[in-house]
Amino acid sequence: MNKLLSMLVIFGILIHVAPYNVHACQCGPPPGPLDQYAQVEAAFTGIVISITQDQTYPAFNNVEIHVTGIWKGIAASIVHVLTSPFDGSCGFTFLLAQEYLIYADDDLITESGPWTTTVCTRTRLVTDAQEDFDALGLPGPVPVKSVSWGAVKAMYDE
Repeated sequence: MNKLLSMLVIFGILIHVAPYNVHACQCGPPPGPLDQYAQVEAAFTGIVISITQDQTYPAFNNVEIHVTGIWKGIAASIVHVLTSPFDGSCGFTFLLAQEYLIYADDDLITESGPWTTTVCTRTRLVTDAQEDFDALGLPGPVPVKSVSWGAVKAMYDE
């Protein structure tokens, strides 16, 4: 009887401390390059220049990217991309100073903030993106903001 009672107590403890069901990221196979291009709002290449915890959404990394080429959606030479730092929540792991082909959408929370991407997209190092380049061609140039001589002079006169 004492042994049965001990087993019931242990079983009861295990039920209360057992982990809850946690769902890992599930993406399925990625679409082909042309399908992925049609599904996202932005497609571009860029080099990671910083990775920080986002101040507005602390559960996300804010990845600052120097844009090197554009297919669609980007109108600046520096953009910010949010992604979860955790593989289990489909976050994409960016590395500093590496160049990526990035498929991104508007911030999923506000739909007006920085771009977002996940491991469920075809985002990848440019060295691993030959299939995408073959399908999409080379990206277009990054817009250069023209600055007048008067604006440059004003910066130094202050």
